[in-house]
Amino acid sequence: MMKLKLLLAGLFLLFAGVASASPWPITYELSGLLSGDYNGISFTGKSFDLQLTANAMDVTPVTTFDPSSPGDLYVIGAHPFNPGPSVNGSLSVKDVGIFTFLNNLYASDSQQNNLQPGLFEIGTDLEAAFIVITDSYFASYRMMTGHIPLPVTLSQVGFSSFAVYQEGGTEGNLTLGDASSLSFQAVGGVPEPSTLLLLGTGVTGLLLLKKKRRR
Repeated sequence: MMKLKLLLAGLFLLFAGVASASPWPITYELSGLLSGDYNGISFTGKSFDLQLTANAMDVTPVTTFDPSSPGDLYVIGAHPFNPGPSVNGSLSVKDVGIFTFLNNLYASDSQQNNLQPGLFEIGTDLEAAFIVITDSYFASYRMMTGHIPLPVTLSQVGFSSFAVYQEGGTEGNLTLGDASSLSFQAVGGVPEPSTLLLLGTGVTGLLLLKKKRRR
């Protein structure tokens, strides 16, 4: 029994080490209905899908220095407070087009008490946040793990015009007006410790079964 426990512990540490050393792709996805303007042509209530893809291991906690607002800000990408590796992003708007932003993108999750805990932002390095959503879940989310679709509330949407590249080879300007019926999800990321333990247990079981059959 002691050997089994040591084997399980060793496998868990092994998988945990692999998790911390490996790139773990993660995609943050926001969908719903969007209104705005593209190159002077307005659209209203169109289905949209916004995706940002990065390496979950690049998520960085930025500790606040204001004693009146303890808590961390978790960021990934070109955040003004903590510029990091590039984040790939695309925006698909039904009947309007599929766009990529020409500015560098970022995502952040605020857990600061002076703000409303649970604010998740997506923005660019030049324009700052252009869409902000809120949910109590984000008050403890550290952006490194996946999450099933979660209905969220719009807190803010930017009205600035963003330089974008439309699929097919056209550059233009996109202005976001309003968003509703929002859903957030994260796909991929670093497995939870319980998942690593389950995987390690399964591997151990297979090894023990193989050893038993040899006997």
